[in-house]
Amino acid sequence: MGINMRKKNPSEEREHEDEKYKFIKEQIKPQRRKAILNFFQKMAGSAVLAVIFGVIAGVVFVEVNSRYGNDLSLNSYDDIQTSVPMVTPATQVPENTPNPAFAITKNDILKNEIVIESLNKASRQYAETGNAFSASIVQISKNGKISWYANAEQATETTSGMILKESNKNYYIVTSEDISHDDAVTVCFCDNYITSAKLVGNNQTIGFSVIKVNKADIPKETREAIEIPVFAITSTVPVGSKVIAVGAPNGVMNSVMIGSVVKSNIPTSVIDNQISLFLTDITLSQKSNGIIINSKGKVIGLINNSFSEVTGESGIGFIGISSIMDIIDRISMGKDVPYFGIEGCDINEWMAKAHNIEVGVYVTSVYANSPAYIAGMRITDVIKKVNGKEITSIYQFHNILMESKSEDTLNVEISRKSNDKNIKKKLKIVLR
Repeated sequence: MGINMRKKNPSEEREHEDEKYKFIKEQIKPQRRKAILNFFQKMAGSAVLAVIFGVIAGVVFVEVNSRYGNDLSLNSYDDIQTSVPMVTPATQVPENTPNPAFAITKNDILKNEIVIESLNKASRQYAETGNAFSASIVQISKNGKISWYANAEQATETTSGMILKESNKNYYIVTSEDISHDDAVTVCFCDNYITSAKLVGNNQTIGFSVIKVNKADIPKETREAIEIPVFAITSTVPVGSKVIAVGAPNGVMNSVMIGSVVKSNIPTSVIDNQISLFLTDITLSQKSNGIIINSKGKVIGLINNSFSEVTGESGIGFIGISSIMDIIDRISMGKDVPYFGIEGCDINEWMAKAHNIEVGVYVTSVYANSPAYIAGMRITDVIKKVNGKEITSIYQFHNILMESKSEDTLNVEISRKSNDKNIKKKLKIVLR
């Protein structure tokens, strides 16, 4: 069904338009009148406010002038203005003359160049320190081959390691790679000499292995090129310290990256120990591995991706070398690390009083079928004494373990909370 539309004649059209125009005028008049009234009201309000502020400013000016006017001479005013550049009137300044207040002088440019050159010099020094450390770095393969092919199918999975120390017969090398006795380990030294190596031992909890190379298998020229590194105390590495990552920090062998420590000495509980972790602003890649040294070329840590839940996944994290050096030394000597089977944290006097428990090592984890578990130790126990020695920190407890050996029996005194009482118990724990 269509819509029937009738066309208007000219007279009807004019009449309609006149009525529409009249309606619009009637609607606009009151709105325009209202807008004019609002405008004059705002102007009047602004004028009143201006008068009020003017009176207040005048009173303040008179008061200040009466109090301090005599002390404010022309000379003292000029002294105040000495730090502000004086600009001549516009009529006296050539059209293309730059404003002196914003002009960059030759002295400013020279200062910037000095700063940039200082930064470049520091970067070159750090890079040179990292490159010099390459004499302590080796490349390690677990399948007996070191390949330089670009083809990913032909290339061999390799990682970096650091020469740890030497004895009369061997060089000892530490790496964050998990190596087993079944691996055919091959080592490439800084002068590209390649030889085989043997596993000494590893620590899967922390994530490192120690291998050794027989000196008799290495030519004299290679031995002369090798540098034994110097180790620093990592408790003296604060936030902001410049660090150098060497080895394969970006997954590429023999690379050097420079950065800063952004988080320092993060205490992290591991089995029977507590280690210190550090975070840098050096970009982390999936295959980051290697060594962290300070600006003086001293070793301060091992790159390790296993603790990214603590250090984060954006920057390279490393284990402070001081917190694991005793374990590395023990393994390099062919000794086992005794297994107790707990994780814990320190309880000082303030914490003990706040939670109504005893001072010592608070047990946060007991591993199933570990010597501690078999002997009856449980979570929330507090280790008070080991072999008669007072224990106040996890480091003390760990040091006692390092002085022991597998199959030793430790007499451990614990405090166990039962309702509101702390009950002392004695356990005999046979280490494994």
